[in-house]
Amino acid sequence: MASNDVQKVLDEYYGFDDGVLKAFEYIFSDDDTCSVKLELYVRNYSLESDVWRNVNIWVRGVSEVRATVIPVVVNSKVKLVDLGGELCLEVNGDFGLDSMSIENIRRYSFCYVIGRSVEIVECV
Repeated sequence: MASNDVQKVLDEYYGFDDGVLKAFEYIFSDDDTCSVKLELYVRNYSLESDVWRNVNIWVRGVSEVRATVIPVVVNSKVKLVDLGGELCLEVNGDFGLDSMSIENIRRYSFCYVIGRSVEIVECV
């Protein structure tokens, strides 16, 4: 899924704000590549009724992870940052007026994943 498609889903769900992070899994393949799967229960704000869904986010080709504090409730959104060749999925970081640069993500974030691609699957 292209990063603009992932961003569209994040926008529809308002960055999964107030959602529940049910699982944070590492998946290792036979060729020693790592993927991370985040399983969330979240509300789709683009729909008229109060529609909550299970959503899985896959970060594939993981090169860096920090998961020192894995939140249960998302209260500062899940953010997608294009690092020019890789994508960063950042969870719950509060950067104030600072930019979402890789340096600030590494400095301030307690939960992020950097990888080759990001895919979001809505489980309807």
